[in-house]
Amino acid sequence: MKNVSFLIGSGFSVPAGYPTTTQLNERLCKIDASQISIHGRARFLDGETDPNAHIGMVEKKFVQEFLKFYCDVILGSSEKFNYESFIDYYRDLRATRAYPERLVGFFDDFRRKHRIETYGHQLLLDFHNTFYQLLTHLLDKPLERVYLLEPYPRACYSFLHLVAELSRTHRVHFHTLNHDLYMEHLANSDSMRSEMDDGFEELGSTFFGVHPDRYEEYKVRLLRFTGKFEKPFCLYKLHGSIDHFQFHDGDKLDLIKLKRQVSRWQIFKEVEEDGALQYVNNPIADFPDFLSGKTSKTEWYEFRTYYPTVFNHFKDNLHSSNTLIIIGYGFGDEKINEYIEHDFLTDDAKTLFVVGNRHRPPRAARFLARNRSFYLDGGVSGMDTESILKKMKP
Repeated sequence: MKNVSFLIGSGFSVPAGYPTTTQLNERLCKIDASQISIHGRARFLDGETDPNAHIGMVEKKFVQEFLKFYCDVILGSSEKFNYESFIDYYRDLRATRAYPERLVGFFDDFRRKHRIETYGHQLLLDFHNTFYQLLTHLLDKPLERVYLLEPYPRACYSFLHLVAELSRTHRVHFHTLNHDLYMEHLANSDSMRSEMDDGFEELGSTFFGVHPDRYEEYKVRLLRFTGKFEKPFCLYKLHGSIDHFQFHDGDKLDLIKLKRQVSRWQIFKEVEEDGALQYVNNPIADFPDFLSGKTSKTEWYEFRTYYPTVFNHFKDNLHSSNTLIIIGYGFGDEKINEYIEHDFLTDDAKTLFVVGNRHRPPRAARFLARNRSFYLDGGVSGMDTESILKKMKP
């Protein structure tokens, strides 16, 4: 069976109500301490009253004042806030610990004002945990289940119709740069779910979480990453996901998928001790395992077990696919662009579709300057399946 590949960017999720990059920047550039809660996990209150408002007050104040320092002092009035560039900024500081004089002054002023002795490095580490949790909150959206049977929901009709037609003759590979779970919602249809591999398996997993019911709590088995991609539909989360969490057991690192309503504080691993099986509680990481930052994220593409695995599949799938359909991607990741150029566009007979809107991404120009490249400006909800199938190489 032939292969067909998709590359999905943030614009793909916008019709389903997920925030655009501009909206994320607007929400994250200025955060008042009273707008967030830090109790178990950090989240936006969105008008709620926080019964634990006194908890984590210093951490919340640091979020507010550090963002203000970055916007006022580092960016000034000439540059707009971009949350991925901001992540690069403080990650580089954490890595090098080469704090400029004005940042040292900010740390000293903050410690004096709030009467704490916490070092700047620890303040940045706590901030990173909180900021990633707040970003996760903005990307976490419960959606109704859909089916790969017509009639499809309006927002995803064109996409699901195209996928259904392609699956008759192709093995379909979805590569997404998004951290959200919209693609998982679409893939959770009765027709696709049993035929989808995302590299995680529940069968044989030794990881369990506690799921609360109305009257009781019970343990549920959690999926762990095994790197298996064999079914007709395959989903590769190239930048990780808001439901991926690291589980550390001594020197061993596992990646698990956390189910909704399961607390990261109640994660258990089934182990054998003295000939008997038992559950050992080991809370997982404070924040999900996903990549962000304009440049720093590319350092992880070939690091640790998960990312090299999915990126190797990405490269292999580009090589073996005669058609690549890119949806909602602005071509802002130069490393991803290199993969497209070196692993797909070296063959002039291959067909490339770029799905966007009337405003073409300027960085897409070099990819579209070839005979078998097509720009579709109707967006994800306006793709013409018949036209795409006719343009594909037989």
